[in-house]
Amino acid sequence: MFDLLKRDAVRLVVGLLAACASLSLNGCWERPKPIPEHTVTVMADINRYQFDGQPMLYDQVQAELQAVAEKYRRSASSNSRAYVKIISQPGADYGRVGELIDYCAGIGLDKIEITGR
Repeated sequence: MFDLLKRDAVRLVVGLLAACASLSLNGCWERPKPIPEHTVTVMADINRYQFDGQPMLYDQVQAELQAVAEKYRRSASSNSRAYVKIISQPGADYGRVGELIDYCAGIGLDKIEITGR
């Protein structure tokens, strides 16, 4: 009877060691990747923007933001794991900033910071 208990205990320990090794190989103890950050600058000129420093038109900015939203979308919710910083340059129409905010919220980019220069 005692040999049977020892054998079960050894099996349990071996099973636990295998489970721990499996978890470590799957990356459960890895540091999470940093949350990506993107910047959209609303320029004073009509329909002129910068996305991460690259000059673009509004429809191009929309396409870039949509790609970011899809790339970092969470499976458990409809929001995306990315930050968007919107910078309004002096002379830029704040209505365009509001339009960007609405667009971002509509595609799941809900972590938005707004600043002016």
